[in-house]
Amino acid sequence: MGQSAAQVEAGGGDSSADGAGRGSAGMAPLISRALLVGVSVSAATTIAGFLMYVILGGGGYPPGVFPVAIGSVLSGVVAMRPFAIIDLGLLLLILTPVFRVAVGIVGFAREHDSTMVAATSYVMCMLILSFLLGKAGG
Repeated sequence: MGQSAAQVEAGGGDSSADGAGRGSAGMAPLISRALLVGVSVSAATTIAGFLMYVILGGGGYPPGVFPVAIGSVLSGVVAMRPFAIIDLGLLLLILTPVFRVAVGIVGFAREHDSTMVAATSYVMCMLILSFLLGKAGG
């Protein structure tokens, strides 16, 4: 039988013996919040860097010089250089999906959904591997 609107809102309803339907519905708000936080922090950081750029009249580096390595971005952020702060915002945006996957692993583990923990962990491993291979490639 179908679920009533109250059951859907409360997260209750049909539960099958094989666990189908468990996990993903309860994870949607958590994953949405993780994405919202990641994008919001990234946007705020990038906007702050842009405003500093406008106010200070430059990026904090000599013409044609930009921080490209994570270490130089972090040292530029500590020195309050606008280009480094903008780059940090972009790095945070790139890391937002990784954060979402990490939240998924923890959430599915709390729900004891071993299939989804395994699948999400595999995705995390592939993300990490792609970052490492990308860095090794140049």
